[in-house]
Amino acid sequence: MTPDESVVKASVLIESAIQYRSILHGLDRRRIKVYRVYYSKSFSFISNVCLVILFILPFFEWPSSLTRSSYLGNSVVRPVVPCGVLEGIETICLSVFLVRGVLLAYLFWREEFLRNKWLVGQFVVLAISFFDLLTSISTGCSEFYRVRRFFRPYFLISGSQMLKKTIKCLWNTLPELLGFVLLLMLWILSATVVAMCLFSGPLRQKSHYSATGQFYKSDRGGLGWLYETFYNLIVLLTTANHPDVILPNYSENRAAAFFDIAFLAVGTYIFMNIFTAIMYNQFRGYLFSSVHKRIFRRRVAVRAAFEVLKSQDPVPVVQTDKVLQLLEETSLPGWKKSAISTKLMTQYEGGSVDLTEFMDLFRLLDLSSSLKTPTLVRQFNNPVALRIQSFCISNLCRRVELFVSLVNVFCIILQLVAFEDADKPSFTFLIINTCFATLYVIENGVRLWVHGWRNSLCMPLTLFDLCVSFGNLALRLYELGLIACGARGVGSEHWSPYDFGQLANLLVILHTLRFMQISNLMTSMLFKMPHHLAPVLGVLISFYYVYALLGFSLFHGTIEHPTNGSTDSNETYVCGTYQQLNYWSINFDDFAASIFTLWSLMVLNNWHVIVRAFTDKIGRWVHIYMVSWWFIASVILLTLITAMIIESFLFARQLHTRQADLLQLRERRRTNAPRLAAVSGSRFCNDNHCGRLIDDDGMEELLPSAELSADHNSSSAAAAAETEDILITSPSNTVAFSFAQMFSGGFEEPTNEELVRHLQRHAALGGLVSR
Repeated sequence: MTPDESVVKASVLIESAIQYRSILHGLDRRRIKVYRVYYSKSFSFISNVCLVILFILPFFEWPSSLTRSSYLGNSVVRPVVPCGVLEGIETICLSVFLVRGVLLAYLFWREEFLRNKWLVGQFVVLAISFFDLLTSISTGCSEFYRVRRFFRPYFLISGSQMLKKTIKCLWNTLPELLGFVLLLMLWILSATVVAMCLFSGPLRQKSHYSATGQFYKSDRGGLGWLYETFYNLIVLLTTANHPDVILPNYSENRAAAFFDIAFLAVGTYIFMNIFTAIMYNQFRGYLFSSVHKRIFRRRVAVRAAFEVLKSQDPVPVVQTDKVLQLLEETSLPGWKKSAISTKLMTQYEGGSVDLTEFMDLFRLLDLSSSLKTPTLVRQFNNPVALRIQSFCISNLCRRVELFVSLVNVFCIILQLVAFEDADKPSFTFLIINTCFATLYVIENGVRLWVHGWRNSLCMPLTLFDLCVSFGNLALRLYELGLIACGARGVGSEHWSPYDFGQLANLLVILHTLRFMQISNLMTSMLFKMPHHLAPVLGVLISFYYVYALLGFSLFHGTIEHPTNGSTDSNETYVCGTYQQLNYWSINFDDFAASIFTLWSLMVLNNWHVIVRAFTDKIGRWVHIYMVSWWFIASVILLTLITAMIIESFLFARQLHTRQADLLQLRERRRTNAPRLAAVSGSRFCNDNHCGRLIDDDGMEELLPSAELSADHNSSSAAAAAETEDILITSPSNTVAFSFAQMFSGGFEEPTNEELVRHLQRHAALGGLVSR
């Protein structure tokens, strides 16, 4: 059945509701076609591929990072990509983003387009990029500084709603933190003056090594001494130079310890922790507001869909067949379509729905996880086979498998530390490890037999186990064959049997990691964490990209190794310096090396050594770059990542507890409902194999279930009432929740007046709105 025009328009609006998009765009036939193309999976895939290509281009652009090592002492010849190749690839990628921007601009009216600053900014960035690209081609690709590279993260940020909101939240948070930052700087400045007074006065060094102290007053003194002391205390605040910075003075006089303890106790353990609390509290408040606006945008889109589908009766309603057609036209997952249609047919008895019922029906868009997929097992009539099957799907079998894997890991550790080296692999341990590898293959074979091979191949964890187990056995047999043949090396790298054994050991560790699923809460956290941290990680990646390019442009070739023609090749380096510590691989000579250098600065261990090396070469203005990176990456963004992890864990634990309570409620209902007893013995056939449903604990599951989204303020009783028909994931499964769900607590449903006021801004829908 061909859907009518109203259903097509409503499906576009529901698509916007699913993705929290704005509905302030045209709804005529041409714009709907453009909408379908712009948000299609194929076009999104092409755009994402182009974005990835733009981000990895600096690894290939001159000077390329295609060398084995970044060590400055190595004489390497960097590969040079012919002029025009990378530029042609970049032109194609920029053209895709130009087409994407034009399509999106066509969707909006002129007023809305000019109001969308991110979209207007994208055209400005594209204009700069194309101009700089033409300049590169005209100069034969010989220019070192390429402005367009710094604008590439803009395409990443402008294409993600959450990244844009995260940037906006950070921007709104920074002014409120300015007062605290000034207070922290005042504390460091006060400590600087105290240190200058103490360590040039009563606690000054009098021994022959006084010139090596960080607080030593040089002959020049003056503002340079003030600045050096101030900088050393900033480094001390990160504890990167502790106790080195204070040790010379402490060796002369124990009283220096009082200054060290007071400064670190107040600065590091009080001020910085207060900064963490203030930073996340302010950011979290803005993030709550942003997420609530996204949910409001979803409600507006659903209300707009109702206005398009409603009848002309005195009390407007939407017919059931139109709702079902609407669901078929959208890209909703099948389980969400099933949940909405089930509620439509049961709670509303398949009749027409009014505005309140329509809005309540599509609140199911907030569901964050699919129906529980039961595990299929084969049906056996043999009592012995049934007992073996029951054991194989029980938690006891999992614990036995974990114990066997841990014994194998212990054997590997014993082999590495006591009985083997690269020249003489232990044949005894090789036989033991081969036996374990064979046991893993047998274990997977039994799993295939228990579940059936078709059902097993549909389980990602089983596929992972199969690949790891067969790879492990193949490497063990290959290692055994090399030893039996007396081969010492294979291939251009001359890999020895020992090397193949180490690869097999890595597969054993991977096989053991799968038992993390025993802790369901931790498993859910680990698998969902990248998604929840995506907004902050996206900002961090963008800063990494821009700062790496900036450091690469500013400090390329600053440090030279003595073997490469430096004048200090015969010098004896001072202990603790960049040169003496052999930090030659940490530099900004190519893009990949710049990223690792920034990582080393962010980790903070000995970061002052790196800063000192570049300061000695080109001056103190390097501190602007290095200290700003410390503040942005280590203080702000890593603080937010830590806080987001804590927030995710607390929310997951609360949701896990709520689901456990709901499961107990379901069990009580099951006990009190004898009519369900007949269902427990039901059988079904799938792919010509009869089977039955079990849950992950080996218990038979009467009905599949799903969990409904909940906020921090939802009580168990209210949640149970809301989810009576569409229910609960067992706590034995992964707890699923979305980023928006974490920050949707306290959201108040918009009033009808608020929705109408927003819809009246839409040129095509303003006249349809009923109050």
